[in-house]
Amino acid sequence: MLVCLALLACTAVLAKSPDLWQITPEQKQSMQITLQKANEQIRQIKENDPHPAGAIHRRDEAKAIQSVRLTAIQEILNTMPPQQQTAWSEFLTQGKENRKSLMQELNLSQQQKLKLLSILENAKAAAWEAAADPALTVEDIQKHLRQQNQLAASQIRTILKPNQLNKYDNWKQNHGKIFWLL
Repeated sequence: MLVCLALLACTAVLAKSPDLWQITPEQKQSMQITLQKANEQIRQIKENDPHPAGAIHRRDEAKAIQSVRLTAIQEILNTMPPQQQTAWSEFLTQGKENRKSLMQELNLSQQQKLKLLSILENAKAAAWEAAADPALTVEDIQKHLRQQNQLAASQIRTILKPNQLNKYDNWKQNHGKIFWLL
């Protein structure tokens, strides 16, 4: 689904070439400017809404917010050297595919999907705010993002039925960690 936040959240352990995963101070500053602009656009989307209730509204708002975030991610990726850009693009694509695979496996009801949307939006909003905060170090941001990912995972577990929890746990065991902020 999303994440330039993964740019700050991942560690060199994930990389075949650790230098591809390092964020320079200049990249951090540029990313934060981009994220601040995106966060402001998202605030405007939420404030300028004439119909704040209903499933159709939530879907349309989520699509608009996702569009802003994807544009910001692409803008950030475009500032990276080609090798680094490729590594991050592959990581983001794999994360998106993993989440899609898990969602198909779980076969959520419409009500569960709405709850999931709310959980993920809250986690992403908090993560984007932290990542855009120039007062935080990369380490502080990484810590905050890990906490948001763990919080989202624990909240998601509460909306799953017992058979879905079993599928979720099996999927995690076979595929590894799920980056909910993607």
